Amino acid sequence: MNLEQKGAYSVCIDLIFDRGGPIDDNPQWIARACGCSLRKWKLLREYLISQGSLTENNGTLCNKRAIAMLETSVKDARKLSENG
Repeated sequence: MNLEQKGAYSVCIDLIFDRGGPIDDNPQWIARACGCSLRKWKLLREYLISQGSLTENNGTLCNKRAIAMLETSVKDARKLSENG
């Protein structure tokens, strides 16, 4: 990945963590979050999906590793809460 692709990937991962799960595949919103044009985001999106960095499912974008980390943190928080 080049710097631009890494930056877009990083922003998407941050959005997934901020939202607590998959993000809406809303090109305008993600392009604004990445600080790039809609045209550039579409190119970056296609690259990230083709490389398996992001997956598209039912109008959302997701990353398996980020979701796994979110699920682990929820489990850990429950255990801590139960143990008081």
